[in-house]
Amino acid sequence: MYKLIIVSLLTVGMLQISGCGSDADAADLSNNMLIDYEVFGGIQTDIFHQKVEVINTIEVFNNFWLSIPSMSDEMPPFDESENTFIGIISESVSCVFSPSIVEVEASSQTITIRVVNELVQIPEQAVCDPLPFPFYAYNIVKIGKSGLPISVIIENE
Repeated sequence: MYKLIIVSLLTVGMLQISGCGSDADAADLSNNMLIDYEVFGGIQTDIFHQKVEVINTIEVFNNFWLSIPSMSDEMPPFDESENTFIGIISESVSCVFSPSIVEVEASSQTITIRVVNELVQIPEQAVCDPLPFPFYAYNIVKIGKSGLPISVIIENE
């Protein structure tokens, strides 16, 4: 009987202790806010793996830009005193889906970028000849200068 009472008290105590952090976590989630952003994107044929690069200096900007010379569009201008760029390279399947930035949200601890693999809409009479291999698209997200950690969530539509 003594062991049952001790185990019960320990269980109740652990439940009380573990529940202490949940209110703070819930409050932090409610303080998230959408932030303004611009997206520059296209396809490239130099990198064949997912990659996220936070660009806060001109040196990192130049290295990122030089790593993908096959970019289908020009690299946007970068001012390291005013901007943070996030370079996201993710898989794109021709005739099936393409990654698109749908939301950039900030909390007191992190900035979260949500990427959705949107289905490619092909006109009815059009013919799409899918590539036999995956290729990787790029999205460059431009936000105001920030030193917060960046989190990228990629999901399917």
